[in-house]
Amino acid sequence: MHRPWNDTYERRTDPRGRDYFLWNSSVFTYPPTKPVPMWRPLRDNFITITPLQFDLTEHRMLNEWMKRKW
Repeated sequence: MHRPWNDTYERRTDPRGRDYFLWNSSVFTYPPTKPVPMWRPLRDNFITITPLQFDLTEHRMLNEWMKRKW
């Protein structure tokens, strides 16, 4: 499923009176979408995968850091 991302910018003024823009003012909008039935990808001959673990740890770098003497 693909959804467009609408960037938002907030105009602010610094203490010296200069304007600057704050990117993505935490207001995100998504167009309404229809839910896709869970069986549809299987019907359309796609492989379905259910993630059982969500781990973003960079284990290789973590191991290297553990070997260092801090």
